[in-house]
Amino acid sequence: MPAALDVRAMVIREYVTRLAPPVDPATRYRYSVVAARWEALRLLIHRGQSVPTDDRRFEDLSAVLRALTAKIGLLTGTGPDAVAGITSAAGFLPLDLSELIAGETWQSAAEGWNAIQQEKES
Repeated sequence: MPAALDVRAMVIREYVTRLAPPVDPATRYRYSVVAARWEALRLLIHRGQSVPTDDRRFEDLSAVLRALTAKIGLLTGTGPDAVAGITSAAGFLPLDLSELIAGETWQSAAEGWNAIQQEKES
């Protein structure tokens, strides 16, 4: 897994560990990895930089992430930016503190996070 996704997965695991209902470490780990990959693909699609096979990958990852979200018991929302069973009404992953702290859209938060990670890698 690319370093940027590994860091993002670690951040997701950290807040899920602290804020979510108790869950076994293997499920938490899988959720964090799938969520990090899903977010990166979602941003790529949003930017218009995806290829046709990315749509299928996104559907597949969405199904897995939706199941893991339910298994952990994370609350999701409905709204124009929501992805049913996966995100909050504003489009963020459940419990993602960037929704509360930054007050940004999921797109701008993801762009910012990706820029920080790319800077660290160069």
